[in-house]
Amino acid sequence: NSLYDSYIKAFRWSTDRLNPKYGGIIAFVSNGAWLDGNAQDGFRNTLEKEFSSIYVFNLRGNARTQGELRRKEAGNVFGGGSRTPIAITLLVKNPKHKAEKATIHYYEIGDYLNREEKLALVKKFGSICNSEMPLIELTTNEHGDWLNQRDDVFGSFISIGDKDDKTNKSIFNPFYSRGLASARDSWCYNSSRISMFASIKDFIAFYNQQRIAFFNIQNTNPSLNLEDFLNFDSTRITWNRGLKNDLQRNKEILFNKACVVQGLYRPFFKQNLYFSRELNDMVYQLPKLFPTTTTENLLICVSGLGGSKENTTIITNIIPDLNCLDSGTQCFPLYYYEERQKQSK
Repeated sequence: NSLYDSYIKAFRWSTDRLNPKYGGIIAFVSNGAWLDGNAQDGFRNTLEKEFSSIYVFNLRGNARTQGELRRKEAGNVFGGGSRTPIAITLLVKNPKHKAEKATIHYYEIGDYLNREEKLALVKKFGSICNSEMPLIELTTNEHGDWLNQRDDVFGSFISIGDKDDKTNKSIFNPFYSRGLASARDSWCYNSSRISMFASIKDFIAFYNQQRIAFFNIQNTNPSLNLEDFLNFDSTRITWNRGLKNDLQRNKEILFNKACVVQGLYRPFFKQNLYFSRELNDMVYQLPKLFPTTTTENLLICVSGLGGSKENTTIITNIIPDLNCLDSGTQCFPLYYYEERQKQSK
């Protein structure tokens, strides 16, 4: 998802517009998160391959940090108008350049500087060619790391979980799961059990009304389009692909009190949860970790890849929400449960 940011697309579009015979120069003042973001390693590799020289002036100012790191990032050159780090980037494409990779020239503005101090330095340097600007040449690695380069020793460790590992040597293969993605939090989560019963029953009743009405009309109008018929009142219902498919199959949904369990909505914040494939958008492997309301299990929950915050870990004995931790909670269980096949005599 990070690669769908508009500024990433702008790099791609502008590169495509350079004359392949004469080359050219592209300059951006943009979000600087791409310099060390996990999801942008391929993007950085592509820049190295497509250009001959790259100049980066990292103005920092990331407001999405905490503690001492936040104090080091300090002011943003756009003030309160941006919470992201800012970088000035010049990309030079010289068709006569023969090396496989670009030469990367880099300067980081420093720690604890406020907005005015940073703008003063930008004005002082004036040009990337200013000899007073102490540019360093970055040595990158094969993984596309420019700044905080990974330690390759981690590649020798046993993976905690990897569904692409056909040898099943990962610790938690094959059963681990993302947290629950209900896509209907306002209905499926509630601190009040009574309020949850009422809201879920209203949701189901409205769905069944729509289902019955659709098929009644379709009997006389077979060409009726479902999208044109459905009521998208967000105070009554939220439609997704699964629920639309259920309606088209004329599937009746009934309230099931046994589906109400405890869920970990956010760290240390439990709520009543309506856990049901029919009403939850994505349950992933969670039914194999908690097949019944009385099933006992322990899950090690960690932040997903590409998170903007430091890695977080928590252990829970109930179903966690996908957004319980940053960037899609991944859950590694003590147990997983399989349905026992009935043996014939």
